[in-house]
Amino acid sequence: MNVAAETWASYVAKWAAERSIRRLLLGFISDPGTRALLALFHELLEPLLVGREPHVAATKLGWWADELPRIMDGSGRHPLCQALAADPRSHQLDSAHWQAPALAAMHALQRDTPTDFTAQRRDAERLLEPFARLDTYFHFGTGVNFERSRAVAALLFLGQDLSHLSERLEQACLPLPMQSLARHSLSREDLAGHSAAREAALREYFLDLMQAYKQCDQLAGPLNACWMAEAWQDHCNLQRACRPGREPLQSYLDNRHKLGPRSAWVVWSAVRSMRYAVDHPTAAHRGP
Repeated sequence: MNVAAETWASYVAKWAAERSIRRLLLGFISDPGTRALLALFHELLEPLLVGREPHVAATKLGWWADELPRIMDGSGRHPLCQALAADPRSHQLDSAHWQAPALAAMHALQRDTPTDFTAQRRDAERLLEPFARLDTYFHFGTGVNFERSRAVAALLFLGQDLSHLSERLEQACLPLPMQSLARHSLSREDLAGHSAAREAALREYFLDLMQAYKQCDQLAGPLNACWMAEAWQDHCNLQRACRPGREPLQSYLDNRHKLGPRSAWVVWSAVRSMRYAVDHPTAAHRGP
């Protein structure tokens, strides 16, 4: 591996460290373009999740908004952009497709705590729509339905957002909707500690996420193998976190770094399903 490849591979490793199933997936997907694209999405969404000052996050995302269109002519400076510029699939898109995710993330920096889960899910889908479009067009061809991809990506983002709860308490937008906080008489400060009310709110929220995942199965359109496998793992983790006698959030966080006995089969099946979708882009595809 040359120096340039090692540089962009470090971003892939950073992405993979977030979930155990991502590390497993790397053993099945060697495609540099897919790896680079997933790592790029992580870089664009990270400023929304970690406790950065808004102006710092805005500066970073503004840089990305200028950088991403450079993929089209190969003048990108970032290692991930250089890796993507080397993939012929990147040049089947246009500069607006590449720039849109960074612009959506910049816009999301201004978001407020949503009123309820429905509004939160809608906002997340609006944020993830350009990500899902870019991913779907890159892997399966322009014009392919990305409805399912958008829905799944949004739910994965909401779970990731909640995983950074302690960091998000310093930001204007909280991961739990206002309706949930009011129903359980929780303040911003209450979310920092453990209580029966916080556990009840989290279990309720996890049930909402699980129901939303089930609804995704009814949507048309292909899904990349990573999001397919992550959605399966996320749904399993939500179920475990809701079991009595467990602190929901800690259980959810712990299980993100564990692999169950079916994990390898799920990842293999997801990769197989993705490859079928690439060959049959007009068909509707379901998960493993």
